[in-house]
Amino acid sequence: MHGKDSFWTGVPVGYDEPLPRTPDVFPRKEKVRQLDESEYNNLACNYRSAREMSEELEKKFREEEALGRMIPTTLSALQSKHPERTPLVAAMGAIKKPNGDVRPLHDGTHFVQLNNNICFQDQLQYPGPEDAAAMIRLVEDDEESLFAMSADIKAAHRLVKIREEDWPLLGCRAHDDDKTIWINTVGTFGVSSASYWWTRLFAGIGRLVAYILGQENWFQLVYVDDLHLTCLGPRKFLVLWTALALYEILGTPFSYAKFSGGLQVCFVGYLLDYRACRLGITQRRGAWLVSFIDEMFASKGTIYMRRFNEFLGRLGFVSRVLLWLKPFLAPLYSWSAALDRGTVAKCPKLVMLVLRFLQLQLKDCTYMHSCSRPTVLPQEVFRTDAKCAKGKVVLGGHHLQTGYLDKDMLRSTAQIVNLGKFEKSDW
Repeated sequence: MHGKDSFWTGVPVGYDEPLPRTPDVFPRKEKVRQLDESEYNNLACNYRSAREMSEELEKKFREEEALGRMIPTTLSALQSKHPERTPLVAAMGAIKKPNGDVRPLHDGTHFVQLNNNICFQDQLQYPGPEDAAAMIRLVEDDEESLFAMSADIKAAHRLVKIREEDWPLLGCRAHDDDKTIWINTVGTFGVSSASYWWTRLFAGIGRLVAYILGQENWFQLVYVDDLHLTCLGPRKFLVLWTALALYEILGTPFSYAKFSGGLQVCFVGYLLDYRACRLGITQRRGAWLVSFIDEMFASKGTIYMRRFNEFLGRLGFVSRVLLWLKPFLAPLYSWSAALDRGTVAKCPKLVMLVLRFLQLQLKDCTYMHSCSRPTVLPQEVFRTDAKCAKGKVVLGGHHLQTGYLDKDMLRSTAQIVNLGKFEKSDW
C-alpha cells in the first residue's frame, strides 16, 4: 500500500468505509457471515474471565505500552482529541496461557458492534490440507533429500499499524471501574479486519523472499502466523537458512520456542509425514474428538451448544483430511443450526446414532491418509449396484473382464456393512 493510508502511516479499521479491493491477489467476497446481534453499548463491561485476571491484564497492557502498541488515556481526553469519533470501549475476555501469561480477548462484535460495521470486499484465501497434500506429492515425485520446518510468527496481528483517526474505535479497560482507557494503536485480536491487514502485509514479505531465492528447489506455505518451509536437494540447508535470514532482515519476529523440523512436521494442526507421503492429524487431536463423544454418551446426549459447536468445528477441520467423515456431518450441522449457542439441549436420536458411528470409526483410525498419486487403471475392472426395498438391502457387482459375479466379494461386503445375508435370487 502507498499514499495516505499505508503500512508505514497506518491502515484503516474499515468501520465507516469498505476495506479496499486487491483484485490481482484475492477474489471478490460474495458471502458475508451474519454476526451476533446485541444491544449497543459503546462503554461495555468486561467478562468474568477478564475481571478475574484484571491484574494480569493490566500488566499485559503495560508491556504492550512499552512496545508502542497501546496507550493509556481517559474518556474525556479521547473525546477532546477525536471529537468526530465516538469512542468504543470493548468488553474484554482473558485466557491463561500454558506459560502463565494472559491472552487478552477484545470483543469487537458484542455491544460496541465494531465488527458488525466492517465491510470486506476481498475473500481471503489460505492454504489448506489439499495444498499441503499436493506439496507432499510433488516432493515425493522429486525424489530428492529434504528438510521441512514449521515456524510461528510472534504476535502477528499486532504488527500492523492502525491510522490514528481510528484509534478511538479500539479502546478497552483492564478494570471496569477504572477511568483509564487503553487504546490499541495496532491490529487487535478480536477485530475482524486485523487478519485482513496481516494477510496483506505478510503476503508482500513472503513474495519478496520467494523472489530473492528465485529458482531454488523449495516450497513455502503461510497460514496466518504459521510458516512452513520445505527445502530439497543438496542445497536444502543453505536455502533454509537463507530464507530464515531474509525473514529476519525484514523484521519478522519468530517465536523460536515453537520451531519444529524434520521429515514429520505439524502445520496448523495437520501432520505432514514426508517419509511415508501421508497427511493427517495428530493422535492427540483425534483423541479429543473421541473423548468428547464419550462425554456426550455419559451425559445421555445433553450438551451445552457452545461446546457442541466447538466439537463440530474441530470435526469439520478433521474432515478436510479424513474425507469419509463429510457425508455424516449433515445431521450434526442441521441440529446445531436450529438452536442458539447459549442453549443446553438433549440431542436427537439421529445425532446420537451418527456420533456412535463416528466413535467406533475414530477409535479404529490412524487419522492419516496417503498423498501418493492414485493408480489409474487403463480400463474399467468392476461395476457395482445396489437395491433397497422394505426389509431388504442388496449389493451386486461383477468383473468386466470375466463377466462373472463376484459372490465372495458380495458376502464380505455384507459382513462389513452388517446388512444381513444375500439371497441368490437377488443377484
